[in-house]
Amino acid sequence: MGYEELKIEGRNAVLEAFRSGKTIDKLFVLDGCQDGPVRTIVREAKKT
Repeated sequence: MGYEELKIEGRNAVLEAFRSGKTIDKLFVLDGCQDGPVRTIVREAKKT
């Protein structure tokens, strides 16, 4: 089985991917962007 690379863009889409159990290899966050959804995404990323 080959490796398939996917990009997920957008706060809600990324958050849903984390919550659904998808494996995420890299997360890019705009410097200085610290609103509520972004903080939640970063917190979820640190759990894994």
